[in-house]
Amino acid sequence: MLRSWSLKMDFSKASGLAVYLQITQKIIAEIQLGRLPPSTMMPGSRELADSLKVNRKTIVQAYDELVAQGWLSTESRRGTFVSANLPSSLLPSNDPSSHVADTSRNKTVPYTPPPAIEAPSSFGNVIDFNDGIPDTRLIPFEVLSRAFRHALVASARANRLGYDDPKGTLALRKSIAVMLNMERGLHVGVDHICMVRGSQMGIFLAARILTRTNDCIVVEHLTYPPAREAFRSCGAKVLSVGQDECGINVEDLEQLCKQQAISGRVAYFYSSLCL
Repeated sequence: MLRSWSLKMDFSKASGLAVYLQITQKIIAEIQLGRLPPSTMMPGSRELADSLKVNRKTIVQAYDELVAQGWLSTESRRGTFVSANLPSSLLPSNDPSSHVADTSRNKTVPYTPPPAIEAPSSFGNVIDFNDGIPDTRLIPFEVLSRAFRHALVASARANRLGYDDPKGTLALRKSIAVMLNMERGLHVGVDHICMVRGSQMGIFLAARILTRTNDCIVVEHLTYPPAREAFRSCGAKVLSVGQDECGINVEDLEQLCKQQAISGRVAYFYSSLCL
């Protein structure tokens, strides 16, 4: 596809931040500034790699990270696009942000956000929100298999297959802390991280630590049922509020807070958009 524009960005190969993460951050900034509106077709990985004078694998890594975070989406045989369902809070408030680039006709059309998600009627069909499955295209199977084999062999030979630190392996916690600080802009150390077996275990531990009997916990109408039960098992009263295209409806939440005292120690909001 011929384009009348090229994606220009500056980055430092001598920086402590990986080049693909610098490219990731630059593309996010361009989306937030409105230069790359929703549904804009992105350059191919080879084209962008040639333009930026980097290896194609670097662009593939950046695109994979942006897809995983929800900024970009891929369409089979068509290419990679800026996500059409970005929350309006992530886009600029000026007029250009209210339009979507129609790359097939080289013009813009008004951007219409997806309809609000409504909770099912208590008399209607039940919607089952299961855990889902990860995108297997993003899993480095060969790297993981080698790492697992090496870890198992080395641990068995050193007789280290027993219990370890209950917060998780120190090396893994250090790596996660680095990732959160570099990619998510947080400021955490290894003592702020505790590894759990899955999301439900994390929710249960948070409920046990932060919830007291008769505390009021807020969740969305469409939520993860085991999460509700985790808080109920700790004696909490679970309340629910509506949703819109961006997640929890803050106006409904405001009205609920005026009517009911919500625990100041914990407020739990769960949305399928966060997964």
